[in-house]
Amino acid sequence: MLFRKLFILFFLLSTIISKSQYIVSEKHTHANSLDSNEILEMFMDSRQFLWVTTKYGIYIKDMGRFKLSSRFKEIKFNNVYDIFEDKNNDLWFASYGRGVAYFDGSKIIQYTEKEGLVSDLVSNITSHKDNIYVGGNNGISVINPSNKSIQKIYPTSNDKKQFEVVAFIKIDNKLFACTKFHGVFEIKDNRLVLAYYPGEIQSSYTYGNNIIFSNKIGIKILSNQDFFNRKYQDYTTHFPIIWDYDLISKDKYWMVTHDETSSSGSILEFDGTNLKNINKSLELGSIVPNRIVYDKYNDIAYVSTIDQGLMRFVLNTPYKYYPTDNAIIECIEEAFGKDYILSSNGLYVNKSEKTELLTSKAQFWNFYEKNKENKQNLIINDLNFFEINSQIKEEYLKFYKLEVHENHLWINSNIGLFKLNNKGQIINYYPIHTQYFTFINNQLIEANPNGGVKIFTDLDQLIYKNYSDTITTTPTFVVSITKNSKAVFFGSAINGLFKYENGKFISYLFNGQFLEKKIKTIKAIGEDKIAVATEFGDIFLFKIIQNRLQLIRKISGKSIDSVNINFIEEMDGKLLIGSFSNIVIVDGYKYYYIDKAQSVNYKSLSASAVNKGNLFVGTDKGYYLIDVNGVVNIKSTAPKVLITKLQINDTKLSRDHYKWYDLIDKNLRLEHHQNNIYIDFTIINPKYSTKYKYRFRLNKGEEWSEYFSDEVLHFNSLKSGTYNIELEITNLNGGDVSVISLIKIKIDPPFYQNPYFIGSLILVLLLLFFKYYKNKIRRLNEINQLKIKNIQEVKDEENKRITLEKKMSEVRLMALQGQMNPHFIFNILNSIQYYIIDNDVNNALETLNQFARLIRKMLELSSKNEIALKEEIEFLTLYVKIENFRYKHKVEFSINIDPAIDIQKTNIPPMLLQPLVENCFVHAFNPTVSTNKINIHVKKSDELLIIIIADNGKGIEQSSKKEKFYESKGLGIIRERLQLFNNSEEEFLKFESNSEGTKAILALKLSF
Repeated sequence: MLFRKLFILFFLLSTIISKSQYIVSEKHTHANSLDSNEILEMFMDSRQFLWVTTKYGIYIKDMGRFKLSSRFKEIKFNNVYDIFEDKNNDLWFASYGRGVAYFDGSKIIQYTEKEGLVSDLVSNITSHKDNIYVGGNNGISVINPSNKSIQKIYPTSNDKKQFEVVAFIKIDNKLFACTKFHGVFEIKDNRLVLAYYPGEIQSSYTYGNNIIFSNKIGIKILSNQDFFNRKYQDYTTHFPIIWDYDLISKDKYWMVTHDETSSSGSILEFDGTNLKNINKSLELGSIVPNRIVYDKYNDIAYVSTIDQGLMRFVLNTPYKYYPTDNAIIECIEEAFGKDYILSSNGLYVNKSEKTELLTSKAQFWNFYEKNKENKQNLIINDLNFFEINSQIKEEYLKFYKLEVHENHLWINSNIGLFKLNNKGQIINYYPIHTQYFTFINNQLIEANPNGGVKIFTDLDQLIYKNYSDTITTTPTFVVSITKNSKAVFFGSAINGLFKYENGKFISYLFNGQFLEKKIKTIKAIGEDKIAVATEFGDIFLFKIIQNRLQLIRKISGKSIDSVNINFIEEMDGKLLIGSFSNIVIVDGYKYYYIDKAQSVNYKSLSASAVNKGNLFVGTDKGYYLIDVNGVVNIKSTAPKVLITKLQINDTKLSRDHYKWYDLIDKNLRLEHHQNNIYIDFTIINPKYSTKYKYRFRLNKGEEWSEYFSDEVLHFNSLKSGTYNIELEITNLNGGDVSVISLIKIKIDPPFYQNPYFIGSLILVLLLLFFKYYKNKIRRLNEINQLKIKNIQEVKDEENKRITLEKKMSEVRLMALQGQMNPHFIFNILNSIQYYIIDNDVNNALETLNQFARLIRKMLELSSKNEIALKEEIEFLTLYVKIENFRYKHKVEFSINIDPAIDIQKTNIPPMLLQPLVENCFVHAFNPTVSTNKINIHVKKSDELLIIIIADNGKGIEQSSKKEKFYESKGLGIIRERLQLFNNSEEEFLKFESNSEGTKAILALKLSF
């Protein structure tokens, strides 16, 4: 039954043409992203990667371009005619000349004749019961993926024709190999068993419970039952070879066909009942298609050719294009249940998606020629009318605008104003040359290009009231007019926004309510709103409150990526904005962008209208019909982002870090100097690759970056820390915004900022501080102990000093007590008494005087610890002088002092020498002897002062015991005084005695 349908319908292909509009959104050839226009194979895997092969290599689609796979290029793997995805979602590639390649997303394993294949000429590949079946020339190879073993299956026929597998098909869980010349074989127990012989086979497919065989003669369609029963049928003649097909909707197939020898082919659409050639609706010329892939995720069909690359068709789009003789569309208006379209060729009407010409350009011209003299007498010498060039020719006729008023169509042009009925018949002509006009209260309002505004109260008689441009409230340089039921608004190129209501004009610029001067276009929205677009692309939406404007919202040109705005429309609360670069639907704060990415191509926008949920957009080559709700209701899937390249400083990560072109480890830990990061990312299988904009932030809660459109991120000189980099993706087609966590990067601080190092350093510092503190405490303790010791020593010294002073005082007292022998004093007093008795008053007085001086000097010196050597000598001299009185001057006394000794500055204990000299007088001399001598010699020896007291007396040995006791007591005091003075317990006094006399030798430390 199916066979008969296709057989009959094929002959109707030349007459059945689809009216549906498909749009080629992309075309890929050697001129842009491929190395050849001859495509061998296309395949979309479960990851939504689209693979394309040519004679020169294997390509993968990345955003809007195809990139050559360097992995396969490195092993020179090309001429791929089949691609298969196994149950593990890994891919197998069949090459006609290079064998088979297995790709698991990371590495490639190549199988050739060297590894055990029957042939390197492979054109088909499939899987069955966990094995991979490879079909090509001379036989079939069976690869066991688990152990990589290969088994060979050879044909048993001796036919001289080349054994070549052209397809594998599966029926009732059985695998069959279709060969070009030898029929269909069941692969059973690694044997080839002939199952059916339909003749030569170029291609073969299963469709439901049917099998299709195709060759240069035609097609043969069998049910599975007829196939197993070997029911033979003839081929349908004159049917091109079906090279590929795919299900593009629930019950609709596309087939690509061409003859082997033909230079053209067809794309056929089959819905189970009707078969039609859709080349014309696809706007395709002569092509030779060979493969088709349907992208179910985006509702897109890819068709490849053998001579023109591949094409991408977006199906079921909300955009339809009508060329309208490729004429410029000047204006579109909806009226009387129709859409009227004014183009440079005339007036068209669109009804039920069918466009017809109502009034041609020639008809307008002819009517003008017949009626141009009418009413000329009414405007002669009227300078308020802009002159019409009477010498203009038909080819220069230009239409400006179409407006509907009182069931009539009004069209202005550069030769005047025309009035038409709803059938497009011209009723009247008026010699009014203006670009901008409208009607309100049955009055025509015309903006004069020369300046000023005319309001016609009687159009037939051209009676009007003129408002001069010299009045500040009169609109001048008008570039746009819009109205509601109450008022007309004017947009000026240099003077801002104006309003006309109840016979009065208002300038919103001059009254200070709206200060923008340069207006591009305006649009009244309902009765109480107006949208104003400036020359800078900004749009202001106002609420009209009598003569006041209240700003509702401002949309910047930057936010909608628009400049040079051509129109503003409104539908169901949505603003529709057309500009030089795109068409934007503003729905609240969501933006939907329409441009050439959706194949809405134009050089300029010239007209717009809204009708029944559709936006009509006139361009320089026809018009588009855009289903606004269809655009807004587009359901976008969350984008899946891959990191395809990561570079750290100057080093790119090797392939080992990626799997299926995505970075495996997205948690990076880097050293502090690895802080320049470059990231290339991509979105898998976007519907419109250019309809995305991005921004990033380094961590949640931080500021977002500026928007950018390239899939590249650069981070320079990142500081140490943790970065959870987020990427915001705005889909400009669907208006959706997604935020994904792209990558986590942790940059370690330098070692001196590492917490462990800092912790260790702190610990070491604490230990050092502890040690320092401990040493400091110990040192302080030592210092304190030393201070205590010093204090104790000082105290001891003080005590010692006190003791010493006490002792010295005692010694001085003892010395004083023992300074002079009592007999000496007694003898002196006796001598004085003798002189008195003897009446020798002079000697008595002299002796008494000297004795008084001696006593006074002794008392003076005894209060001192030290005296100068000079004082000691003077004291001794006085003492010896007194003693000589008693001895009748028989003792010769002399003193010899070393000149190096300063007697004024050299100190000794007071009255130290007197007891020794006194001993000479008392014990050494005999008063009867007249040659007695005492000599004192003073000298220096090292750091000591040596004093020698020598006499020529009888010597120590002749003294009596009693004298020795006295001598020993006096000498003991001297020795103790010397030890105290020298601060030493050594012996500093010694005697030398013989028959010639005695020497007393004293040693004192030099004291100054």
